[in-house]
Amino acid sequence: MRPLPLLFETQEAAREVAFMLRCEYDGCNMIMLPPVHEVLALRTAIELASSDFCFDGDCHPLRIAHIK
Repeated sequence: MRPLPLLFETQEAAREVAFMLRCEYDGCNMIMLPPVHEVLALRTAIELASSDFCFDGDCHPLRIAHIK
């Protein structure tokens, strides 16, 4: 499996999520998510960064439903 590129609204959000998940950060607004990361860890990091993201090549930001 290849790493999954995720694009964030801001550089700050990408940097924070990359730091939390220990992912590669491109210095702009993209991180490379290794295929071994759990969905719960990704959801938590994105909620903490208060940001939307999309997959590289998508045109619309994705929203992950909040866990209750």
